[in-house]
Amino acid sequence: MGGANFVLDNLIAQGKAKPMVVVMPLGYGDLGLFRTGIMDAGFAAAFNSNNALFREVLLTEIVPRVEAEYKVAKTREGKAIAGLSMGASESLDIGLNHAGKDGVGAFAWVGGFSAPAQFLERPAASGPASKLRLLWIGCGTDDSLLEPNRKFIAELRTKGYTVQGAEVPGAHVWPVWQRDLVDFVQLLF
Repeated sequence: MGGANFVLDNLIAQGKAKPMVVVMPLGYGDLGLFRTGIMDAGFAAAFNSNNALFREVLLTEIVPRVEAEYKVAKTREGKAIAGLSMGASESLDIGLNHAGKDGVGAFAWVGGFSAPAQFLERPAASGPASKLRLLWIGCGTDDSLLEPNRKFIAELRTKGYTVQGAEVPGAHVWPVWQRDLVDFVQLLF
């Protein structure tokens, strides 16, 4: 729906982005997440359970299959992970808290577009994630998640992370995420 294929094709054709393989799985690890509202007491636990289940599927099924079936980089330096909304929290969680030196779970380029940052597990101040090639976090200026994203960026910076933050006009909507995608992919690899 967001036209990511068109955004990437145009940027690559213009020489503004490097050719890349993009995999876009449905990011639901647990559909039970939708039985609770964001303001419900059990939402944070359901949200974190969803992230954990998605992380497991991504790292044990999706990434290994992509690496087996396509000619892609298998090193940390050759992998990026990004997502929007719930997918942003999943991407930031995986990129910041499960970043090995190399291997399946290792990504050197991490992006989050309008993440529900208030629910994110806080990363350590050191380790592979603190040496990311790019940590990019964007959010719309009219999005209710703007303040949690600002606080998360500030917290990461106090821990020594270099974070590129971006704010563009708009709410929790596709035009904001398309702008984020345009800006993020031009910085990759």
